[in-house]
This record gives sequence, C-alpha cells and structure tokens, in this order.
Amino acid sequence: MSIPLNHTNYEDSNLYYQSLRDRFSLSRTHVLKRVDQMLLRTNPLETLQAYAFITGSSPQQVLEHFLAVRLESTKATLTIQSPDSLTIVPFIRSLKSTVTDVKALFPFTVQRTLNDLKSLTLLSHGDLRQSLQRRRANIGLWINRDLKRFMIWTKSDVLDEVKVGEMLAIWTREVEDLLRDKVGGLFVEIQQLEMLCSLRGEIISMLLDSEEDVTLFEERICKVLVNGIAKQITRLMIDRVRTLHDLESMATDLTVNSKGIRILRQFD
Repeated sequence: MSIPLNHTNYEDSNLYYQSLRDRFSLSRTHVLKRVDQMLLRTNPLETLQAYAFITGSSPQQVLEHFLAVRLESTKATLTIQSPDSLTIVPFIRSLKSTVTDVKALFPFTVQRTLNDLKSLTLLSHGDLRQSLQRRRANIGLWINRDLKRFMIWTKSDVLDEVKVGEMLAIWTREVEDLLRDKVGGLFVEIQQLEMLCSLRGEIISMLLDSEEDVTLFEERICKVLVNGIAKQITRLMIDRVRTLHDLESMATDLTVNSKGIRILRQFD
C-alpha cells in the first residue's frame, strides 16, 4: 500500500531533489572547467568526446567550443605582464597545434569516434565499469535494468569539411588581428639582444622550418612575430646608441674641464 504524500513530505521531496540538482550542476561546472584546461593540450580527441557527452553537443558545437577555448587562451597570453621565452614559445606552439588538431580531428575522426561510442550502452564501456567496480564492487546489485540500457546521447548534426574550413578561417583571422594589435607587448620587457635573436630563430624554426606543408596562417603569424622582435631590437639599439653618445659627451666635457683646470694652475 502506498503512503500518501502530505504537504510536508512534498516540500521535503522538493528540497531534496533541488539539492541533488544543485550538486549535479556544481559537479558539471567543475568537470567542464577541467575539460577546458585539457583542451589546451595537443591532440585532445578524448577531451572533445568528453565535452560532447557532458553537454550533448553536436560535432559543430564541439568545434566551436574548442576554437573558443583556444582563442581565449591566446587573449590571456597576450595580456600577461612581462612574458618571457618560457611563455612565448609554448604560446606559439599552441597556435600551430590548433590548426593541426582541427585538420586532423575534424570532421571525420571526431564524428566517427562519437558514433562508435554512442553505439554502445553507457555501462558497456570497460573503463567506466572498472571505475564503478573500484568504487563499489557489487554493481550488479544496485544498477537497475533501465540504467543498464542507458545510451549516450549527443546531437547528431553532420559537420562537413567546408564548414570546418570556414570556422578555422574565422579563428585564424581573429588570432592574426589579436597578434597585430598586441605583439609589441610580447617582447617589450625582453632587454637582452641575444635572447631576442634566439627567440626569433625558434619562431622561424617552429613555423617555417617544418617537414609538413607550411600554411598561410603560419607564414603570416611568423611575419607578425618576427617584425615585433625586429622593432624591439631596433628600440634597444637606438637606446644603446643614445647612451653611447651621452657617455661620449660626458667624456668630452670631463676632458675639456680637466685641461682648463691644468691651464689655470699654471698661473697660480
């Protein structure tokens, strides 16, 4: 016989379910933050899959999010105060890897692997079952039949090569515009000529001296970065020449004053 749900029980149930929703929402937020951090690594196929499963996103939405995360990372790097070569080199490597990852993973690899994973029930994935068993050994006693039939779901809109190319082109243009506006700030605090020259060599090697075909994007950002270094080298050289001229003037004044003092002493 079912127990009637009175007003107090009803309110308690609402509070309980709201508490569960809040906890799930908080956990989801923490997981998505971790996913965004992992998307900054190279070849993030599994992380892209995780984002699709957590959010139910289509392949196009997954690509949009991936490019947005990489763009925000670019903006953040360009606003760092006094970046050095340990920051600049990984930043440039990330720009290059973004293009490489998009071309390697979209549209076919991501869509194929998502479809493969969605073709199995959630609990048919071995790594998940092992994780659950480690946490609670007798999973057969507490996982009901409906949960065993649960399928992973995401939007299934098809993403084609043309759309991938369009989205990547928009991203590269935005990155190029950011670099042109902010490139001076990357090198302005580097005062050693040797370090600047070394950094220039590393940039050219990363972007142009590659066994793979060099893209127009790599050529353009290389030009922007090398020009930024050249301007900083020019500023340093102008400052050093000005300092040398000041020292020369000081030396001349000292010499003239010294001669004048010796002449005056002859009349004493």
